[in-house]
Amino acid sequence: MQENIEITNLSNFKTKAFAKYFYEFNWNIDELKEIIQFANKNNLKILPISWWTNILFAFDIFDWLVIKLSNYEHIENNYVFENYIWIRKNNINTKFRYENGILELSAFENISDVAEILYRENINKKWMRFIWLPWKIAGAVVGNAGCFGLEIENTFLKAEVLNIKTWNLEILDKKAMNFSYRNSIIKQTWNYIVLKAYFDLNKNEEKYSFSGNLDDIIYFRTEKQPHGNTCGSFFKNPSKEFPAWKLIENVWLKWYKLNGAYFSSKHANFLMSDGSATWKDLIFLKDLAKQKVKESFNIDLEEEVRIIKK
Repeated sequence: MQENIEITNLSNFKTKAFAKYFYEFNWNIDELKEIIQFANKNNLKILPISWWTNILFAFDIFDWLVIKLSNYEHIENNYVFENYIWIRKNNINTKFRYENGILELSAFENISDVAEILYRENINKKWMRFIWLPWKIAGAVVGNAGCFGLEIENTFLKAEVLNIKTWNLEILDKKAMNFSYRNSIIKQTWNYIVLKAYFDLNKNEEKYSFSGNLDDIIYFRTEKQPHGNTCGSFFKNPSKEFPAWKLIENVWLKWYKLNGAYFSSKHANFLMSDGSATWKDLIFLKDLAKQKVKESFNIDLEEEVRIIKK
């Protein structure tokens, strides 16, 4: 465990942030137990996060303990890689196990990389809609990520998780995950660390079918969405008739800027930082959008991005 560590890069907003205590979980369960015992003894709040999650740190210094999943190089011989296919192709390095439509993934795989390999190798095209989605599997499961009518819950079978309250390895099936729009039991409680996830790509559950192709997806990602210091869509869409971007545009906040924070001119539901924004700037704009939309349309915008407060 380390003290006073900068965690700015653990949020894609990249606002300056530090953790008083920081531990990189290298899959050593006994060591993790000792760390959690220390946290409990000292009344430290625990924040488990995976790399590249859509979170906003609403603090300068987090006075408790941040636990982050380790990357590949620390756990090459760990059980999570047993019987996995390892593919290196087109600048993609990814590992997974796939048999009879059942996909098994470790928590820190990039969902976009897996989806692209499945598609380009003609293994399964179900997840094509997840190509270019900027999530690790852990984050995608926690946030029930989705696009073009397909969400994680639509093909989800189960997840192997570590309960940081009991230190037990557990299995959470779809019912236990309590999925809802961009939400899950893990996002609600932060009591679990996702280790593995299983998906049934034979399932045909989705909100709506998608008739486009990969070129359509790439065009949408590159031309319709901004890139930079952002976590994607900031607010959930209240309805199909009233998407968040349209509501924000209609209260004249598209292009609106406060110091280094602003709503994108390309997609109004993307809250951005030019690299100089503070978390206070971003929170101010978030609150301003909610206030104006409520006043104009009597609609309560709900955050899709997870805001971590002290």
